[in-house]
Amino acid sequence: MCNDYYQDLKKSNNLQNIDFIIISMKWNYDEIKYIKQFSDFLIKNSNAKIVFLSKRIEVPDLERSILIKENAKELNTFLNKHKKTHIKLNNSLKMELNKIDKNLIYYDLNQFICEENYCDFVGIKKFNYIDYSHFSLNGSKKVVKKFLEDFFEK
Repeated sequence: MCNDYYQDLKKSNNLQNIDFIIISMKWNYDEIKYIKQFSDFLIKNSNAKIVFLSKRIEVPDLERSILIKENAKELNTFLNKHKKTHIKLNNSLKMELNKIDKNLIYYDLNQFICEENYCDFVGIKKFNYIDYSHFSLNGSKKVVKKFLEDFFEK
């Protein structure tokens, strides 16, 4: 199935007209195994800058209703307790990308909610997330602003 997708994409010649390819996934170790095949295809068939977004730190099985309650401290405690798992996976992703091609770009989305030693589910009285891993409008504004500065306003 993937081979058909690759061939259809290659035949379309659309990759030649793209400046940026941004890849965002809820990465796991099995998916990282296939990055080389995927990256090699994109490098060979496009001249685009290829950006891989990190796995966001997430709170599994969290329903939206919980975000309405006054439990930000609990959420931040959970994030900080489990962030090492995400850091380890993202380091594996970054190392794999560097092995494949030095021009592949790794972009860490967690930098917007995590400082060196602390992750913040809630910003200044505003949530950075709307659910288990999707940024809220407040969180998205931070990401988009910095992303545009990093890639388009140089």
